Amino acid sequence: MNENERTESIKQVQRALRTLSKNGDDIPEVKEDGIFGSETTEAVRAFQRNAGMNQTGVVDYRTWEKIMNETRASIDKITPPLPITPFISDEASSAKPDEHTWSVYFAQLMLNVISVKYSGYDDVEINGTNSGATTEAFRQIQRIGNISTRDGTLDKKTWNTIASIFEFVL
Repeated sequence: MNENERTESIKQVQRALRTLSKNGDDIPEVKEDGIFGSETTEAVRAFQRNAGMNQTGVVDYRTWEKIMNETRASIDKITPPLPITPFISDEASSAKPDEHTWSVYFAQLMLNVISVKYSGYDDVEINGTNSGATTEAFRQIQRIGNISTRDGTLDKKTWNTIASIFEFVL
């Protein structure tokens, strides 16, 4: 292993230990400098202590693997869920009455959440089709949002009004 590879490996361990230290794992924070000095050694010992391992301060294969696995698990805990954007564009996501789209599914879900919080909104069937109660709910949203088109089409303005109310409910 050449010096650059060794330095990068040390930085990777230091980066992992920094992540673990930020998650309250009683591991001292280390600089990511590629130097395996006393600070890094102490952080490794703290990790080994927490993991029930011999506190050697040496990163052997077993310690490396455990540090990396704990870091991945830690990142999964602190990383927020990925947001989604089901309304992609006006053309791809709008739905006139009697049309079926994925955006309508999501709008129907939001409408049902809104109906739990506010009276005057009825549940709609979640089927992805803009018909019946869904079309009426879109018309109601268009009136409330003072949207000039009140034909029950799920368009960007209607979507944004539903999404705004939904965000407020959450």
